[in-house]
Amino acid sequence: MEPSKVSIDFSMNKYTDKELLVKVSYIISQMTGNTHFPSPVPTLEELTEGKDNFNTSLTKVVDGNHQDTVEKNNRRLVLENLLRMEGAYVQSVSLGSEEIIQTSGFDTNKKASSVGPLPMVTGVAAKSGLSRGSLEISWNVVPHTNMYEIKYTEAPINENSVWVYTSVTKHRIVIEGLVQGKQYAFLIAVAGSDPSRNWSDVFTSFVM
Repeated sequence: MEPSKVSIDFSMNKYTDKELLVKVSYIISQMTGNTHFPSPVPTLEELTEGKDNFNTSLTKVVDGNHQDTVEKNNRRLVLENLLRMEGAYVQSVSLGSEEIIQTSGFDTNKKASSVGPLPMVTGVAAKSGLSRGSLEISWNVVPHTNMYEIKYTEAPINENSVWVYTSVTKHRIVIEGLVQGKQYAFLIAVAGSDPSRNWSDVFTSFVM
């Protein structure tokens, strides 16, 4: 049987700030006293400290300024990194046993299954992100899908276009660092075990 893999995606595309706090609290509670994982790396104390620091910053953001938001985002990245390291530890100790992994509070990646040809993504739409030079791209959910691939470039597309590739597990993504006033072209595809991709129709949007 193919071993299970611990899911270590804790990005904003999968968990909001509040959802991340709930998830890390659950992991800490499940790992505490868990005989399958006697020596967590990082320690549960370090993971708790990272959670508490992030929670403090998140509380300040409600009535805070731009610097408070920057601090919150930085502390989230620290917490995400701690969780990824903890996930790697759980993966190593569990030897890929889904039953053991589940006792840790971590999720497992869905195993690939054959569902026939991958469909084309539809319903692509865009709106301005919360920060300047960003766009939030969304599309219709494709059933039996674990991952989507996105590629984008400045419009119009030509033989010299340089494409930027990224991927997400949800049916939306916030792309930052774009040039204001420029138009960008986007293509989205369902990512599966088959290397071929059935890309969506080209979607374009201006960046505000």
